[in-house]
Amino acid sequence: LERIKEEDQKEEEKSGDDKEKKEGAKDDADEDANNKKKKKKKQDKLDEDAEAKMSKKAYKMKIAELKKLCDFFQVDRSAKDGESVTKDVLVDRLLDFLGEPDESHCIKPKGSSSKTSSKKAAASKKSKAKSKKSSSSGKGKKNSKKEEEEEEDEEEEEEEAVAASGDEEDDGDDNDGKKLPSDKALRKWVKAYVACFNLDKATTKHAMETASDKFGVNLSEKKRVIKKMLTEEM
Repeated sequence: LERIKEEDQKEEEKSGDDKEKKEGAKDDADEDANNKKKKKKKQDKLDEDAEAKMSKKAYKMKIAELKKLCDFFQVDRSAKDGESVTKDVLVDRLLDFLGEPDESHCIKPKGSSSKTSSKKAAASKKSKAKSKKSSSSGKGKKNSKKEEEEEEDEEEEEEEAVAASGDEEDDGDDNDGKKLPSDKALRKWVKAYVACFNLDKATTKHAMETASDKFGVNLSEKKRVIKKMLTEEM
């Protein structure tokens, strides 16, 4: 009988220890869950504050500047479902992309035919400008000189437009071929990034992720260059 009592007592003690372990594990799990909730709540608050500051900064810009930023980040700014593209729409699309860069916010890549047609259109305008310059040669010297300067400016703008179009298409080809962007392209991107983001909250990691999404290639090799450019532009 004494042996049976001892065995029963040992089983009760073991059962009590197991119960305490389970309760302790449950308490630890509850504490971990609470800590995760607190961290998530804190991060959500930081994200909301950062978005509010970026939104305030974006609303100070003019529509033309917002459109340029959309074009730079390749954010789609076309009208959808009859929706007029207002300043609010542009700001929302920019914030959606910058908050979580994703291809779904971007413009679909165009075919090579668009590149050819844009160059042809620019060449046609250039030809018309030259023709206009020739036909105006019979006018007075003062007017002729003024018109000549205007036409030369127009030709330069058109040539820059053609070059910019070619550069954009070339960048796209490089991305498809997994080639790294040039330092010149990175410098241009860094300037736009600094102008748009709240630098108090932005990190080098976030800048690297956003740049990689923009150029469609892993930019780990360019991390030091990008960090240096960010420091210089700030």
